[in-house]
Amino acid sequence: CSSDLLLDDTVRNLSRHGIKVVLIGQTPIYNLSVPAMLAARIEAKNPSRIAKGKELGLPRMENTDNIMMKVFGGRTDVAYIPLTPLICPKMECPLATSDGTPMYFDFEHLTTKGSNYFAKMLAPLIVNYVRLAGYNVKD
Repeated sequence: CSSDLLLDDTVRNLSRHGIKVVLIGQTPIYNLSVPAMLAARIEAKNPSRIAKGKELGLPRMENTDNIMMKVFGGRTDVAYIPLTPLICPKMECPLATSDGTPMYFDFEHLTTKGSNYFAKMLAPLIVNYVRLAGYNVKD
């Protein structure tokens, strides 16, 4: 795909200038709007805030991760952090935060609370990569 090649060119160019790159994978994709899924669960008196199986866009999620791992996995100039295994253990993905706020405002775009949730999870991984690459990082 041409966008993969453009991203690869960008990563290589940044690396030539001494910039360490961390690529973060795609957030989970849902087959229905997350707020609509949560509303349907409330109406059905289903307290679950987890999506799984046919509720998820698994083929697209897996395809993206496979392409990114093929292009960027195992390289020293870039770290690729796939989100699906981190966010969706056992392919069960969160729909809402602990206070019930939807993580997404549609099928795949994060709300502010969803972004904050993922940022807290990812920050230590990114800092660890940069430290392993030999850069001094303040906590």
